[in-house]
Amino acid sequence: QFLLGLVNVNDMMVLDSFNAYKKVILKALEICDTDITDIEARKEQVPAPVVVPGQTELSYKLVDVLRFKTFHRNQKDIMFDMDMEESNGTRKLFQILIRLLDVVKNKKSIMMDEFDMGLHTRLADFILDLIHASESSQLLFTSHNTNLIDVKRLRRDQIVFVNKSEHGATEVYSLYD
Repeated sequence: QFLLGLVNVNDMMVLDSFNAYKKVILKALEICDTDITDIEARKEQVPAPVVVPGQTELSYKLVDVLRFKTFHRNQKDIMFDMDMEESNGTRKLFQILIRLLDVVKNKKSIMMDEFDMGLHTRLADFILDLIHASESSQLLFTSHNTNLIDVKRLRRDQIVFVNKSEHGATEVYSLYD
């Protein structure tokens, strides 16, 4: 089984995963020193533009959107909007954790393009260690960050390079070769 990407995922699937793994997600966010002590999932109605053939102006329709609200250690009574008020790294870590915990628990594989963009190196290492500790899960990812190639963590046959030749052809080779 493969889960592709981090966008256009069904809200119900995200909500189910969040509810199933909330305690672990909060623990991981604590380990990563985000100051987040709690997260709530809420459905909110937001206006979405609708194109009507023959009309020059956009119409709007209210649609339900899943939003996450965070609470912080030093401001327990103030609710923050995950999308608007948390850092890119915190948002990406949260999104990745929701999917990765499901992947690890259910022995799935996941593919991620530029998986470490917006993540601190320690967070990327944490995620790689989470997958590597799993017996049957697999993370296939692309990255331009050569610091992620750690031969103490990864076997040589787990690392593959992709290079574009001067003629525009793609070359694929394993570190093992």
